Amino acid sequence: VHYGNDGFGDVSPRFGAGRSSMSVSDENLAELFEQYKDEVRETIECLDNELVAIEQDPASSELIFSLFRHMHSLKGSSKMFNVDNIAHIAHRLEDLMSMIDKNNSILVSHPKIIDSLFKGNDIFRGIISQLEQDIGLTLLTAEHSAFIEELQAQIDKINRRDGQLIEAARKLLEDLEH
Repeated sequence: VHYGNDGFGDVSPRFGAGRSSMSVSDENLAELFEQYKDEVRETIECLDNELVAIEQDPASSELIFSLFRHMHSLKGSSKMFNVDNIAHIAHRLEDLMSMIDKNNSILVSHPKIIDSLFKGNDIFRGIISQLEQDIGLTLLTAEHSAFIEELQAQIDKINRRDGQLIEAARKLLEDLEH
């Protein structure tokens, strides 16, 4: 699948260069892409509700796993349609939610993560809105890259903290053994 630009601002899904009319396959692809955008919009709404709920109960395993699943689904469906910006952001948010799923106290000790999840959802909303105007807006922007870097910094901070806690526990065990 190639998203071609005819030079006049019309960016549409195409299977091959030089085609002027849509074939049945192109129509099916366009319909599938519309379904994808509808599913992303529904996921954004679910995320809005679940993020409000997790603010109230940041240790909820059920909500944490649901957020993880939503990010995983967004990543996969976005990769399938080459919507790289959503795919990359969802991937990094999925990594973060995976860490939180393994230790649900992380959200309690790092409440700013919830702000990042809301920000990610707002970015998804903006991307889908832009895709209504121009199907070609699927690449990462500087803003998207900066957000991914913020998420990676949070992940690194959590990993460092966990590493420090593990090292402190090892030292404590060694001291107790002697």
